[in-house]
Amino acid sequence: MAVVFGQDDDPFSSAVQGGEPPLREVSSMPSTIKYEQIDDNRHRYTLTGIYNASQRAEEEDRKDRDKVSATNRGVTDPFAPDGESGLSDDYPESIYKGTVPDCEDFTVDFETRKCTFLTSRELALSELADAIDQLAWIGGDIPYWSELETRDLEKSSLFSDEAYELVPYSGEVPLQLAWFSAPKWEPLATAFCFDLVEQGRLLIMPTTAHCMAHSRFSIRVLDARGKLIWQDLDTLVADVQVALVDIDRDGSHDLIIDQNDHGKSSRFLLRRNIEQCADDQLPARAETKAK
Repeated sequence: MAVVFGQDDDPFSSAVQGGEPPLREVSSMPSTIKYEQIDDNRHRYTLTGIYNASQRAEEEDRKDRDKVSATNRGVTDPFAPDGESGLSDDYPESIYKGTVPDCEDFTVDFETRKCTFLTSRELALSELADAIDQLAWIGGDIPYWSELETRDLEKSSLFSDEAYELVPYSGEVPLQLAWFSAPKWEPLATAFCFDLVEQGRLLIMPTTAHCMAHSRFSIRVLDARGKLIWQDLDTLVADVQVALVDIDRDGSHDLIIDQNDHGKSSRFLLRRNIEQCADDQLPARAETKAK
């Protein structure tokens, strides 16, 4: 029922089996990255739509430090120099800066979900793509290059943030379902019936793969022409398993999602938002009427 893209049919995958990997071929920059040359020795890259994993890590680290300080108030440990434990004051910028080639400065703004870095030269696209993937792996704030490319998918005229809903689910689960684990290194895709008479595609993309960031995933519903109908970029984290069902038996697919976040289990149901899908909005029926 579900088909995992292989190297040959996955336009976003650069994985190879054995041997030396070929040079990465990148033809264009995702629209979420803006490049500008300031002068001969300064080049600015600005990336929008990042996550806030490091911000959460900083908040948790601060809470832990406050607890330790309250417990050890008035006690001095000469063998624990300042700054030896916990996150550095320039976290996560100091980590990210060392990952980008010839990087002069790196800033992260979680309020605007944006990061900016300066380099002493213009980076080749393949070099930039590799750097972005390394940033995604080590910190969890920066999406993988493949996710950034996928964000440029053309939207259907029926695209809506309300077309589907991803809701917590505690109801009964049909027996003998075929469960599929979402890989943390390549997309998971399957045919997906979003209307009684038209079949599209479901796409689950790994966006970051760092334990601290809980390995995020995006989820999208595409129409039969590969155009975007609906997406969620923030909800799915950690270890994710999915199974296609038809909970309400209306002829359209629903998706049951099991999520295990470091021992904390939760379950979601992806289903069509009936209130947003009146008959005259459904693609196949709309096209039939037009004819």
